[in-house]
Amino acid sequence: SKKIHDVIHKTELTHLDLVPFEKVNYENEVLFNNLTSNKRVLKTAIDEAKLEYDYVIIDCPPFLHGTTINSLIASDYLIMPVKSSKFSLEAAHKMMDFVKEIRESENKKLRVDGLLLTMYESNTKAAFQTKKELFKSYPNLMFKTSIPKNTSIAESTFYNKPALLFNKNASASKAYFKLVDEIIEKHETSNLMKLSGFEHSDFLDEEARNGQTSSISLN
Repeated sequence: SKKIHDVIHKTELTHLDLVPFEKVNYENEVLFNNLTSNKRVLKTAIDEAKLEYDYVIIDCPPFLHGTTINSLIASDYLIMPVKSSKFSLEAAHKMMDFVKEIRESENKKLRVDGLLLTMYESNTKAAFQTKKELFKSYPNLMFKTSIPKNTSIAESTFYNKPALLFNKNASASKAYFKLVDEIIEKHETSNLMKLSGFEHSDFLDEEARNGQTSSISLN
């Protein structure tokens, strides 16, 4: 079997490397899930190289089987894209429950970094209702940035280029740049809070659920 360094590919971007993953459908995922008894295969591989990078980003398929479970066990944070529909809302709630299970059984460090509205059309009723429901359920987990629906995203795939390189001035590209800034700022703030004695809390913490705050002793 290959080591992760054997499959890391350099890109035209100086600070971006890729580990390509074969196209996968639901049937492949089920087969992978049945064949892979070790749920920490991906974590073991990433641990070999993670100190060489600031961020390791894993793009997961939209179903809860082998690769997604491996990814959640290997991750510190989860960014959950949500489209404007009832089905996406239901999927988001199920994923929240699933993350709780993963935290309790496999990876206690896993945190939801945020819920990200994607393919967002602000002038539609579906978008308004989705955003309203998400803010009601997870007010502290919503990213301020949303990714608007934009043709440049779909067009970029035909040129085998990231949307941000295909058209950096497109509305969706600008939104992704804004999202990156928001994530970095959020993590820097979180690190400062930890240094000050604050504990990280999210929707899974009972104190946060009950609206309680932790007291801090300054010595």
